[in-house]
Amino acid sequence: GKTNYADYWTKHHAAKHHKNVRREFLTPFIVLEMLQQQKAMQAKRATQ
Repeated sequence: GKTNYADYWTKHHAAKHHKNVRREFLTPFIVLEMLQQQKAMQAKRATQ
């Protein structure tokens, strides 16, 4: 169905469609960096 995201990679759509929905499946790099920094800060506080 339209809300079935489990088989996203097997669906055959035009490249434009995949580009439009990419954000729903991939985490932006800046978000990953922020999470890594938060994790490092928490670990540092735990060792103090």
